[in-house]
Amino acid sequence: MKKDHKDIIALILLVVFNLLLAFIRVDQSKPPMEDAAMLMRYAENFSAGHGIVWNIGEDPVDGGTDFLAIIFIGMLNSTGLSIESSVKLLCVLSHILLVLLVYVTSRKFWNQSYLVSMGISLYLTVGPGLYYSGAYFTTSFFALFVLLTWIAAMKLMRDPASTKQMILFPLFALISGLIRPEGAILSIVILFAILYFNGVKNSSKIIKYFLLIFAAAGAVYFLWRWSYFGYPLPNPLYKKGGIHPGSLLLSVRNVLFMTIPFILLYIYGLLNVKSRKLTVSYLIPVISFTIMFIFVSSQMNISGRFQYAIVPVILVSWQPFYTALIQNIRDTLQSTHIFRNSIFQITALIIFFAGAVTYQYYDGKIQLHGDGNYEIGKLLHRYSDRGYTVATSEAGLIPFYSKWNAVDTWGLNDKWIAHNVKINEGYLELIKPEVISFHFLGIRENSQSGWIKEWVEMTETMKNYAETHNYVLAAVYGPDQGNSFYFYVKNDLPERRNIIDEIRQVNFIWYESGNTVSNLEQ
Repeated sequence: MKKDHKDIIALILLVVFNLLLAFIRVDQSKPPMEDAAMLMRYAENFSAGHGIVWNIGEDPVDGGTDFLAIIFIGMLNSTGLSIESSVKLLCVLSHILLVLLVYVTSRKFWNQSYLVSMGISLYLTVGPGLYYSGAYFTTSFFALFVLLTWIAAMKLMRDPASTKQMILFPLFALISGLIRPEGAILSIVILFAILYFNGVKNSSKIIKYFLLIFAAAGAVYFLWRWSYFGYPLPNPLYKKGGIHPGSLLLSVRNVLFMTIPFILLYIYGLLNVKSRKLTVSYLIPVISFTIMFIFVSSQMNISGRFQYAIVPVILVSWQPFYTALIQNIRDTLQSTHIFRNSIFQITALIIFFAGAVTYQYYDGKIQLHGDGNYEIGKLLHRYSDRGYTVATSEAGLIPFYSKWNAVDTWGLNDKWIAHNVKINEGYLELIKPEVISFHFLGIRENSQSGWIKEWVEMTETMKNYAETHNYVLAAVYGPDQGNSFYFYVKNDLPERRNIIDEIRQVNFIWYESGNTVSNLEQ
């Protein structure tokens, strides 16, 4: 059989296997996770022609941060697909394209065997990518364009005179930056990696194309978004930004745990004089991307999704160090006939990749559950035509499914709160929400630190406001009083009785366990 025919069969098998795995992992019965539902609200409003707004009729706000993902999801939604289907189509398709791209790069760029190429493709397949899709996170969409950017960069390191790659590199870099802000930072870092490897003198044309495409178009977009949203940076960065050593430690842990079977080969690359410069070039984006998360709180960094974009980059970058290591072993043990035996070599590779894939499968699993806030959002949707407002700390499921005006009391989707550090009773009084809900964490004061301390202060403000401004406590759902969701309804609301009764009748699923929890107020 011809070589190309074998590759086509391998690609078809990968597509079929990923589709089957997607059918298993992308559970249609589970609601989105909170952060994902926030993005879906923006996409739905954009698709309906309201712009990128949190509440229809209000000023634009960039609370989703995934700018281009919002646009793509909104465009898919405008074809008649539901928002949920639009997100999952984009996510699953991006994941499959990632897997295929890893295979093709290993085969065509590095000339690796079918076994090696299939092994790393399966490693990516069984990792957390499809679980992210099941949770409605657009992680794989971002990772796809980061990988395309990096592949173009690797080709420029090999052939600095390639005009095609000079165009593709800044183009994919621009798209990565439009999807997420860290994509722009990473793209600049990758440019420095190219300059380090090729030298500035040999990279003058690369720099020119980068400035013409990435920098020029990026500057226009930056000025436009500053004018459109009113602030230069995404709204969540004003709330979550800062110096977070804990986020850095988690970032390092996530990158190592998701890639450790392959990242170890970089050590050999550094020790080998011949490959040291290439290794440093390849480590520049990996280390920089890992470190940059010290500036952002790790809230909702579920199963390393913030760092996932660097995983495919590593999976297409370890091959030269692996090849050099194998050659070194062969040269050292050339008299050992068993090592030179092809059956032995294939068996060793199968054992390695079987172990690596199994490791990734268990480390990459995310347990998805139902969420009682999804049911609360659906029941409030019956009153969505009344112009009511909900003030909630859980600004994903309830706002998206209720279609009410919503105040994100944590501030990720609220300009005033994000720029004034935290909510206060005066702001709540200005809004006068009909329903108030929050996640109460009964943590002792001497154990509070960082964002936890701010969260406790926020919930205390909301609780005090509700109890002193004529609200009725409808329910408290949770495994215990110290970890529960509070729901208050305004006492003078005409539908007060119906809403309270409906909230109290909800089969409330606890998002962490999938278990039904009782109303602790009954």
